Amino acid sequence: MRFSALSVLVVALATQTQAVMDIYMTISDSNNKNVGTATPGNTIVPNGIQLDTYSFGSVQTVNFTSPSSTTSERLSAGKLAFNTFTLTKAADVNSPVILNRMAVGFSHTINVYFYRVVAGNGFSTQRQYMELQFREAGFTAQSFSSGGTEGQQTETLSFHYGAMQISYTPTKTNGTSGAPVTSGWSVIHNGPEVDMVPRLA
Repeated sequence: MRFSALSVLVVALATQTQAVMDIYMTISDSNNKNVGTATPGNTIVPNGIQLDTYSFGSVQTVNFTSPSSTTSERLSAGKLAFNTFTLTKAADVNSPVILNRMAVGFSHTINVYFYRVVAGNGFSTQRQYMELQFREAGFTAQSFSSGGTEGQQTETLSFHYGAMQISYTPTKTNGTSGAPVTSGWSVIHNGPEVDMVPRLA
């Protein structure tokens, strides 16, 4: 499966899919109970729903100011804002469940996992290298179209979220994983979001 992406970082961070990878999404309710059904054939992520494409971003307002006697900073920032997360996937058994939860207005924790094949020391394996976690996430749009892979219907979903975290795990030259780097923010509290909710078994 192939993806293409553009990421821009100035006063805004925008992300779209890039390179060859597998992407999976899990959905849990406010009690951290899974509400999704795994894509058939997925043996990598428990309860993982395979995604075809995705797009999301965050935006910050930046003002230029004169440095004061206590700081040399010339920038003053406003409040970070999150853009809607939009994804496409094959229509499946999760589609009616998501419609119902969107209609009722349920809150979710949504995790998105990124895997790619890495090689080193004579072996190759599919390894997770990035994870996104969205909290206080609510589905806001659902649509369907024809022309999906192997004649499947394509489902497009969007959700808003109040907090997010990004965790990136670099791959060393020998193919092993390095130390993950994690950062997060809550627009609800306008402050850092520190700990990820543990992955469901």
